[in-house]
Amino acid sequence: MKHLIKKHYFDKISLLRFVPHGKGTNEMDLSKEELLSIKDLYLNCNNKSRIRLGSPWNILGIENSPCIIADEIMIIGFDGIAYPCDSIKYFTELGIS
Repeated sequence: MKHLIKKHYFDKISLLRFVPHGKGTNEMDLSKEELLSIKDLYLNCNNKSRIRLGSPWNILGIENSPCIIADEIMIIGFDGIAYPCDSIKYFTELGIS
């Protein structure tokens, strides 16, 4: 990521996170260690203004945009459990769900 930005191949990079719902599989989701590693990479990057994190990354608390979790939307899972945000339903790696 740093290399792509440094060499100016791209003006901006969007980093999205797979959210396992529907037919998604939990095996494709990141582990706690992988999530924290990405957080560290982002926090130590000198070009944060050129990296856009999708809203599912709000769980790491590193974006400047305010998280609207449980403020504007609630999700009801197939099991009847209410989740404060679609990006964290069935998400257990950081002990959130």
